[in-house]
Amino acid sequence: MDSTDWRYDNIQHLHGATFRLAQYKAPSADWDHDHCKGCWATFADFDGTGILHEGYVTASPDEGAPEPEFITRCKERGMACVPQPTVNGALLHWVCPECFEGFRRELGFQLES
Repeated sequence: MDSTDWRYDNIQHLHGATFRLAQYKAPSADWDHDHCKGCWATFADFDGTGILHEGYVTASPDEGAPEPEFITRCKERGMACVPQPTVNGALLHWVCPECFEGFRRELGFQLES
């Protein structure tokens, strides 16, 4: 995989990140799943078709970024939207095994020892 792959634009912001292999655990009662930052595969505690229960995770400090535009639009339409929860002051970023291995060299992903 390289910069011409459609997933590259989604995942490139994690360039140089250090990951650890982990079991997925929902970070709050209101947030029951996450998506791979590359391909949008679903990580969750519950079972279902295509649901991943293990992958690579990295964290970044929650710097109070502005609310994403799609969340604002959903709220305007009356939808209930939950902001991404933090874990010990950090946002978690999940990557599926396929995207991790595929972009590992190109994006300089490191694996925590």
